[in-house]
Amino acid sequence: MVIVWVLAALLNADAGASPTSASSAEVAARTLVADLLRPERRDRAVCRLIGLGRYRGHPCDREKPCSTRRVNEVIVASQGLGPPLYAVFLAFPFIPEEDPHRKTSGAFLLFDSDGFMIPIFEAANMLKADDAVFAYAGWNHLAVAHFFPYGSSGAGQKWTTQVLHIVPIDARQKSVLSVIVGPSTYGLDDECKGFYWSWRYRDLKGDGFPQIEIGPVTNSKGEISPRATYRWSEASKAYVGPQGSPAEGFQRIDGQRSPWAAAEAFALKRKKLAEPGDPIAVRRPSCRSVRLSP
Repeated sequence: MVIVWVLAALLNADAGASPTSASSAEVAARTLVADLLRPERRDRAVCRLIGLGRYRGHPCDREKPCSTRRVNEVIVASQGLGPPLYAVFLAFPFIPEEDPHRKTSGAFLLFDSDGFMIPIFEAANMLKADDAVFAYAGWNHLAVAHFFPYGSSGAGQKWTTQVLHIVPIDARQKSVLSVIVGPSTYGLDDECKGFYWSWRYRDLKGDGFPQIEIGPVTNSKGEISPRATYRWSEASKAYVGPQGSPAEGFQRIDGQRSPWAAAEAFALKRKKLAEPGDPIAVRRPSCRSVRLSP
């Protein structure tokens, strides 16, 4: 189905459009979307699409105008019987330092087939080494795994809590799984020592239905020992797995109105435990020391 829509877009770009089918502006926008799939045109096409200023919904921030941005990768995300979406990943200097060779790292934009930009979940349009793009519910259903912290630096209430969000690449941009991953940290010094837990996805059957695993980090490579596993259910069209609790070191929070509020409540309850951290976890320092010249 993706191939059919892509070919239709390309043919429409070359042949023009019927006066009765779409306005010239709509045809121009669709032509630019088709150009995203042409390596020789996509760097300028993405800036021209940004320049149109067309959004579905209300973005937190609008993209700044540009003349060209080097595109590193374009992923075509099937939308079933409808036209696909296009996830556009921007190349250096927008790729984080820790993973310079991964094509789906760094800043990305999401366009529909009409050239409208879709505001990304939580405005989290920068993917790092701990984030991922993967098939979550069969090969034709892609999602972005956003793994980032919520926190507060207020007096007496300094905390940071990591949350994993699995967000399908579609126009709704809603999480189908949100889970707090591991104990919180409290204060800058504690956070600099590193977080306790991490996550991974594993497609054990090779069918595009990977399971999501979370647990304490076991070594300096970031490998984990799973404490909780979530699997996609085709019957319920949802992830199934444990709810968790602050005492267990994780907690599922999708469906809650405010992820930040849920993360705060988890952190404050966890802090009251005799052991707020996880003593068996291998923490990887997250702060870099800076030497000032004399």
